[in-house]
Amino acid sequence: MLDDEIEALLDAIENSTRREILRELTSFSSYGTELSRLVGVSQQAINKHLFLLERANLIRLVDDADNSRRKVYIPSGSSSLIIDYSRNFFTVTKKDIYEGKEDKTELDSKASLIDQLREVEGKIDAITEERMKLLRLKDKIMEKIHSRLNLQPLDPISRKIITEYIECLDVDRTAEIVGMPSVLVEHILSLNNLKDILSNPS
Repeated sequence: MLDDEIEALLDAIENSTRREILRELTSFSSYGTELSRLVGVSQQAINKHLFLLERANLIRLVDDADNSRRKVYIPSGSSSLIIDYSRNFFTVTKKDIYEGKEDKTELDSKASLIDQLREVEGKIDAITEERMKLLRLKDKIMEKIHSRLNLQPLDPISRKIITEYIECLDVDRTAEIVGMPSVLVEHILSLNNLKDILSNPS
């Protein structure tokens, strides 16, 4: 089951109008009436979209620097949402871009901003291509794991625990998902000889 935070985020961005609102707000702050005109929906509709975006912590209201009597919407936070789907696995991960750490990245004062942007985009593309290779390898590994598990006479509870464990590779996280103590999850994994079943790569 997806975390509530990820569920709210997916609900918020599944709508094209809300995605357009977010794109507008990453360029400049705005208020409800102006956003209504920009994205071409009624005031009532824009209020509903803004509410859902606020609930997902994607935007927030702040005082307008140019008009103290008015509040404007700005983007809130910065995250990377990663969805991986193949024949053999499905994962959704949300990562905070800054992760609460001090930002030590610096701009190159000798290079133009557009050149720096091109360089960053090129590096992201290269990392993405390497990630795709790893995902193809993961798909093959998961296919082999599933074929082996399908040969085992597992009861429904054991199968659920093993399946969740393989997804996250963390006993405590698995215990949280299935609603059991970690020690019991560990016992069931051991009882079903999971390490022996999955040890041989051939």
